[in-house]
Amino acid sequence: MAHARRKFIEAEDNDAKRSKEMIEMFAQLYAIEKKARESNMTNEQRYILRQKEALTILEKMKTWLDQNINQCTPDSKIAKAIQYTFAHWKELAGYVSHGKLEIDNNPIDNKIRPLALGRKNYLFAGNQDAAQNAAMFYLL
Repeated sequence: MAHARRKFIEAEDNDAKRSKEMIEMFAQLYAIEKKARESNMTNEQRYILRQKEALTILEKMKTWLDQNINQCTPDSKIAKAIQYTFAHWKELAGYVSHGKLEIDNNPIDNKIRPLALGRKNYLFAGNQDAAQNAAMFYLL
């Protein structure tokens, strides 16, 4: 969801009205997740909450996507945001089918970010020995 949401944020300068409509729906979904997290809900409780509240918003989003997918210039940012979300809809909406799944993968992305940054930085270690030393240090 975070990736799809980000595409609509990037499209705000292209089509503010459409972007804001979708961003608001994303905000509603994230508010539900925040409520579950702050209430320390079990997976079962979170599943029930999602079925009760998030499904309605997801249905509204899908209807909105269906109505707007052919209403924009194909190469515009808003069209690309809509196309991305439409193409990945099954995966994006799948989290409501289980209470254990997260709405997005941001927590994991944040945990592996140092590894990804390090991988890029180690391309510029200077020489083979320095790269080897950095790799050994990183393992520790």
